Amino acid sequence: MGCLGRLRLPWWLLVCWTLAASAAARRRRPSFRGQVPENWPAGTRVSGLSIPLTRLGPEPWCAKVQGRRWHLQLLGEDHAHFQVSLQARSGQVWLRTRRPLDREARALYAFRLGLCCKHCPPRGAPPAELATLTVLVLDANDNAPRLAGPGPPGGVTRLRVEETLALRSQVWQVRAEDPDAGANAELRYFARPGSPHFFVVPRSGRVLLVQSLLHVRAPIPLRLFARDRGQPPLLSAPLDIEVLPQVTQLPPPPPPPPQRSRRTLLQPDSPLALSLPEDARPGTLLTTLAPARFASAWFELVSPPAEESPLRVDRESGEVTLARTLDREASASWEFIFRVQERKAHTTYTHMHAYTDA
Repeated sequence: MGCLGRLRLPWWLLVCWTLAASAAARRRRPSFRGQVPENWPAGTRVSGLSIPLTRLGPEPWCAKVQGRRWHLQLLGEDHAHFQVSLQARSGQVWLRTRRPLDREARALYAFRLGLCCKHCPPRGAPPAELATLTVLVLDANDNAPRLAGPGPPGGVTRLRVEETLALRSQVWQVRAEDPDAGANAELRYFARPGSPHFFVVPRSGRVLLVQSLLHVRAPIPLRLFARDRGQPPLLSAPLDIEVLPQVTQLPPPPPPPPQRSRRTLLQPDSPLALSLPEDARPGTLLTTLAPARFASAWFELVSPPAEESPLRVDRESGEVTLARTLDREASASWEFIFRVQERKAHTTYTHMHAYTDA
């Protein structure tokens, strides 16, 4: 008897464990996921969500109901956007949409599949929950990018830029919004028609100065666009910008060094102003000496001497570049005089006032 008693205890434990596992399995609900494109017509089937009736097992739930009549019902928030159907031949449970869906309004739907025995509420008992369903709404390229500007839509934004601004400096940042997702929201920026003075970086939307504005007085129009990478790609409405080159007004410069003869230097009416970034590297292109006016000329630095000057000028092109690193604490401003020798033996002098910008 003692041996038999010791054998009975594991059997009772096994029976209890089996009953607990069956109850836990009954409480666990399987999960199913599917997807449907946005803006598709009502009645579109949710793809990837085909539930075998054998996975649900409705018969045990309604075994005590006479005739074993049962119905499937969707439970949860916004379940009215879908309808459930049973294919008698294949034994599959499908979902279809009741109306077109908008991903920008809602991208994910989560609800439950319930079982009603004979009658659903309010005539019958509350439905038993059989499974959890999740439907993902796929994005369609149905929204064009929208450019953000400081002025009212359709207006012209006027931008004042100093004529001595260093080349490759940023003058504007284009920004746009697109509520789509994925490639439909990846934007590229550009100007149409293109401008010889400015370049728009396609990915970032930065507008950079690529040609000198010296002696440019007429406004420069710039029309900017954003385009997404969807299929087909959509184009934004234009953003019109008018760049107004400005002459920097500075106090009169000090006289040239006494060792230089002033009789041969023609002082211009308004000296050129140039900002020298303190963190710029040697070789950085800062500006160009009047490329349109002196198209056939050569250029020379007159003052200060070349070995003392932080700038150098190219003899043929007139490009002014940084010769060495700058230290604002050592010298915060500089005075430069350039000689321009035209091919017709006409000589002019350009006076430039430069200051180091921290």
